[in-house]
Amino acid sequence: GVISDVDDTVVKTHVTDKSKLLGAVLFKNSRQLEPVDGAAANYRRARASGARAFFYLSGSPQNFYLRIQDYLATQGFPAGPLLLKNLGEDNLAKQEGYKLDRLEQLLASLPQMRVVLVGDSGEKDPEIYAELRRRHPDRVRGIVIRKVPGTNGAAARFAGMTLIDDRYPSEDVISALVR
Repeated sequence: GVISDVDDTVVKTHVTDKSKLLGAVLFKNSRQLEPVDGAAANYRRARASGARAFFYLSGSPQNFYLRIQDYLATQGFPAGPLLLKNLGEDNLAKQEGYKLDRLEQLLASLPQMRVVLVGDSGEKDPEIYAELRRRHPDRVRGIVIRKVPGTNGAAARFAGMTLIDDRYPSEDVISALVR
């Protein structure tokens, strides 16, 4: 399976630039959002290469469900559950605990599934995914991280991960890990 972040992984929401983030979140509908070049093609190729399940895990609130779901469908991403934060129960400010808990729940509910994790460098995806791989080395086949422009980090932050620059360079980045 493929478990993917949404913001700045498949759609450019500029999470690291709050003024751009507000513009993308508040003033653009699903058809106006800016796609990450090559992302949808990579996900479709992963499906064709044998990925049987896709999950989209985001720290966005459930209020954005229809907007994100429409974006994914319009762009041609493989269908899959969209997991978002519940404003009444999940702390919007705590990404790491929320995502790691959801990832653990997914692995527990699908014990035979091995996964490729796809995220970005804008927030804590590399650290969260590295922790999940540390806990479940036999379940995590690989990690793909989109390096968001303007973010840096020590090489250790990305150890053992496939790094891509602003756009997905080919249709085989994710599928190479699925096979």
